[in-house]
Amino acid sequence: MAPILILLLVTPLVTRVLGAHEYGGVAVSISVYQLASVALALGLPMMVTRDALLADGGFNRATGYVAIGSILVVVAAAAVAGTAGSWGPAMFPGVNQLVVAMGVVAGGGLAIVTLGQAVLRAAGRVAAFVSIAMLAAMLPPVVGLTLVLVGTPSAARYSIGLAVGYLIAAAVAVAVSVRHAAPALSWRSTWRAIRVGLPAVPHSLAVPALLTVMMAAVIRLGGVAEAGQMQVAVMLGSAVVTVLNAVNNAWAPMVMQAPADERADMLARSSVMVAAVALVLVSGYVVLAPFVVPLVGGPAVADDLPVRASAIVAMAGAFHVAYLANIHLTFISGRTWPLALSTPLAAALAVSTGVLCGIAFPSEYSLIGYTLVWPVFYLFQAVASFGLARVGGLEPARLGRASAVLGVTCVVALQAVVLIPQPFWSFVVVGVAALVGAVLWLILRRAGNRVASA
Repeated sequence: MAPILILLLVTPLVTRVLGAHEYGGVAVSISVYQLASVALALGLPMMVTRDALLADGGFNRATGYVAIGSILVVVAAAAVAGTAGSWGPAMFPGVNQLVVAMGVVAGGGLAIVTLGQAVLRAAGRVAAFVSIAMLAAMLPPVVGLTLVLVGTPSAARYSIGLAVGYLIAAAVAVAVSVRHAAPALSWRSTWRAIRVGLPAVPHSLAVPALLTVMMAAVIRLGGVAEAGQMQVAVMLGSAVVTVLNAVNNAWAPMVMQAPADERADMLARSSVMVAAVALVLVSGYVVLAPFVVPLVGGPAVADDLPVRASAIVAMAGAFHVAYLANIHLTFISGRTWPLALSTPLAAALAVSTGVLCGIAFPSEYSLIGYTLVWPVFYLFQAVASFGLARVGGLEPARLGRASAVLGVTCVVALQAVVLIPQPFWSFVVVGVAALVGAVLWLILRRAGNRVASA
């Protein structure tokens, strides 16, 4: 949540100082570092936490992973950034390649931050974990904005600031983690941990890859400025999914700790409540979007099209609830290997759909087509999650009532695409949706009370 809040504070200033085209370059840098932070970590953060708690050597071995992993990240990031001039122009034509290179460096810094945080997560050091998270969220954009304000405004200067900020945060994260336990350095153990953690990388890469790949596609098809508009729409619209992921931090343990014979009923009931949260989030978003998107996007948002596009992205939250309900069962079964196939496949199908729709739609609505990538991705993920639950030998979640709520959520998001230029009718539709949600909640509450009294 912290990165989103900081971006909401800093982005309005950045877009106004840089303008639409230069902000498009910043959007490229952001998409690159989000992707690089996952790819360069090599799946080690998960293994750091796991082996700190379960393996012989415990935290000493885990901080050894952090030390060696940080070296590997630095070497890999330097190699990729150093060759950005050869591959960057093909992916992001018209963008300063220093922007791309600094995005890779920033991603390397963020990857190291996640390694250090993995130790603190295992140790239960909440204050230290949150402090480093806040440092990594605040420092890079603040340094970038400072460089832009004191010199010639450019995407390159802002991207350099991002890289410097993340490298400082990385140094702090490593220092705090190795102070917790002296590193037990073993290249053999680290390589073994990488081999175990690496299969999870394709699954983790899918979401950041969506933005990076689509940025590259939109720059080719519509230009850097339109890519910047898309990044603003995705950044704001995906806040719904981000909040639902935070809700899932409480939902997942509840499902996993439920007795096996009660889990299906509990999952069915709780799914309705989480679906109601999604309805509230999407309804609130489409009401606020006409004001928030122009405020944050500034010159990068030329008309109301990014507002509508962000509503399309917000709709992904409805499908994400269905995915989360079933993915709990997949992790309970322990058969997670299909995720390495299903998630990249869903990403590939979604990107193909988005690019084709962006090309097929009239040019003035191409941004709507591009942002369809996000709801389509989560729709494919939701459909696949039912099969994944069966692969794990468990019955998929019963989402009958939740599906009704999620259907209303989709209607609320879709009407925003049509009616946002007419705020009155958009408010009316959202009000009706809120009334429907309240009635459903009362019905479910009475049904729950009858079951409890019986």
